[in-house]
Amino acid sequence: MVVVVLFFLFRAIFASFVPAAPDTYTVPKLVGMTEEQANEQASVADGTFQVVVAGTEASDAAVGEIVRQDPEPDREEG
Repeated sequence: MVVVVLFFLFRAIFASFVPAAPDTYTVPKLVGMTEEQANEQASVADGTFQVVVAGTEASDAAVGEIVRQDPEPDREEG
C-alpha cells in the first residue's frame, strides 16, 4: 500500500516538471466539398480546424465548391 501511494505521489510531483507532448492533428482534405460539407467534418466541427473563405476564383468546379486549401491536406499541424 505504501509503495503504491509513493508511486502516485512521485508521479504527481514530478509530472509537472516534464513538458507535455504537443498535440498534433492531420489536416483534413476539404477540396471538392462545399463550405457546409467541410464544416461537418469531425476535425472542423469539434473546433480543431476552422474553415475560412478567403475569396473566390475562376474554376471549372461547381459554384460553392472548395478548389484550394491552406494548409495542404494530410499535413501534421500542432
